[in-house]
Amino acid sequence: MRFPARHARLLALAGACLLGPGCARTAPPVAPARPPNVLLVTLDTVRADHLSAYGYPVATSPRLEALARHATLYRRAWATSPWTIPTHGSLFTGKFPFEHGAITFKVDQPEARNAWPLPAEHLTLAETLREAGYQTAAFVANGGYLAPHWGFDQGFDSYLARRPS
Repeated sequence: MRFPARHARLLALAGACLLGPGCARTAPPVAPARPPNVLLVTLDTVRADHLSAYGYPVATSPRLEALARHATLYRRAWATSPWTIPTHGSLFTGKFPFEHGAITFKVDQPEARNAWPLPAEHLTLAETLREAGYQTAAFVANGGYLAPHWGFDQGFDSYLARRPS
């Protein structure tokens, strides 16, 4: 399957999510009979050192532990921003916040609108996967900062965001 050059960065990101470190092969890879499933789980404002999946002694994340036993678990990852909107913009585009534009401004004026949404002209991982024939869906618990009006629904066939209570 051949992809346009503009998809290269996002396909590399998807490949990193699928293969992860330590997955180098000595023989040429065999094409799977069907494309692999892709699942991206993000947890907003959760510290890895307090998740049992990452070694915390209390069973705080048993379902994530079970998933991690059969998936790639990244132990060295850093966010591109200290908060939701710019970080998810980077996760979905493979770009830094200053490149994709979903950024904070006027932080000294909390009464002002404090962020820009992800501009529609940026290609997202969901759009790339959908163009490759995947069905895409997002199930979002942070319907405040990840609501569709922030632009994160780009490329998803279904985007369900729970409204904040």
